[in-house]
Amino acid sequence: MYSEFEIYHIYNQGNDRRVIFSEDENYTFFLSKLRKRFAGIAEILAYCLMPNHFHLMAKPTAFGVEASKSSVPGVDRKLFISNMSVAVQGLASGYAQSYNKMYGRSGSLFRQKTKAKPTGNINIETGLLIEPSYTRNCFDYVHLNPVEANFVNHPSEWQFTSYHEYGGWTNGDNICNVELGLRLLSLNQADFK
Repeated sequence: MYSEFEIYHIYNQGNDRRVIFSEDENYTFFLSKLRKRFAGIAEILAYCLMPNHFHLMAKPTAFGVEASKSSVPGVDRKLFISNMSVAVQGLASGYAQSYNKMYGRSGSLFRQKTKAKPTGNINIETGLLIEPSYTRNCFDYVHLNPVEANFVNHPSEWQFTSYHEYGGWTNGDNICNVELGLRLLSLNQADFK
């Protein structure tokens, strides 16, 4: 279950490490689905899309962790599924359906389960990370993915990453809550120049 006082590293990869983004339009479409699925449910803090996998960092909102209650026929209990879980599942399955339709394929596009690992807790009173080092390492890891894969020499050279948003090189139509990310990680825009 997700908590609004934690930050999560969310990631998945193509089934059998297959390509999940074949062309620029695929990346753009995934990012538009991300924006829609997570609106009001989580603040996106970082992302990086690679040809065969993706990484996100997100902080759920109170609405994102609210549980949806639904009766199960023949069962005397309730199922509790957070809105954040529904958003994560919907992002992967919605993208996979569109991708499969576009390329005339069928079957699983992603590995069976999208992973979501907590990276850090936020102090309820101060609104700051309690132990920021692991979250900062994850944040750097997400942005350095294309460099580590030898696709580029610097993260600013990779088009499908939030590094551009943090550097201020976008038209302001950001997917990430850059202000929140900078505050939580004690960074400033000059760190990205």
